Amino acid sequence: MKKMLVVLISGVLLVLSSNVAMASSIRPGTMELGGYASFQTMSFDGGGSVDVNTLLVTGGQFIKEDVQVGGALMYMTADGGGSSADAQMIDAYVKKYFLEAMKSEVTIPYVGAQAGMIFYDAGGDDDTEFSFGAMAGIKHFLSEQTSVNLEYNYRIYSDLKVGTLMVGISYYFNR
Repeated sequence: MKKMLVVLISGVLLVLSSNVAMASSIRPGTMELGGYASFQTMSFDGGGSVDVNTLLVTGGQFIKEDVQVGGALMYMTADGGGSSADAQMIDAYVKKYFLEAMKSEVTIPYVGAQAGMIFYDAGGDDDTEFSFGAMAGIKHFLSEQTSVNLEYNYRIYSDLKVGTLMVGISYYFNR
């Protein structure tokens, strides 16, 4: 139900947004502050499932018109199978935006890579792990300073691979 609500709200925002909003204000030095959320249920081959809720805050800077570097802070909770876990992550990322879309459209596709550290507590078992992954997404500009975002985030931990679809919003400002 939560996933359906997030998708529905995102769709309404995309339909209602104006096509005059352009990403043309993005240039080297432009900074972005964003927030993302994800609510999903992960099912396992042997049976059982886990509900995973994720909140992510990002901050980045465009070092070229089509390249952004930044960092992210994440908080995640997982609950299912009679146990629960909490995790925090700190991450660094680089994203490549496609210029053809930036010059003529309000929707910008991108791909990226990420790496970071996750700190988690699973039923009293505290641990820290390195993780890395890839991302792909689109940003749809509602104005020159605001975009709604849809991102698929694939991450590899020491013994786990996770794909997450996230919905977010970003604010851009120039120096």
